[in-house]
Amino acid sequence: MELAQNEKNLFHLLCMSDSGTRLESLYDLAKHVPVSIEPEVFVKTWIFAHGIATIVSTNTTNIAPEEIRQLLIEACAGFKLYHNENKGGLANET
Repeated sequence: MELAQNEKNLFHLLCMSDSGTRLESLYDLAKHVPVSIEPEVFVKTWIFAHGIATIVSTNTTNIAPEEIRQLLIEACAGFKLYHNENKGGLANET
């Protein structure tokens, strides 16, 4: 988030240009995160965080760092809950 706030052009170059990175690489990255988190939860949280960083870097709105932190905590908790209730897949249909 700090990169998106403080170094907007660098954030755009590194994170918003077409680098050929595909979603599968985020799943690979999730395997090497030094905290215990399901890869699906990590990828969803990463995508959510990237969206916030994009909003911040384009000056769409001004979000306080503490609000960003709280949004990330709540989103990650929601992704974990959904993952645990649905075993990582689509919602169970009856």
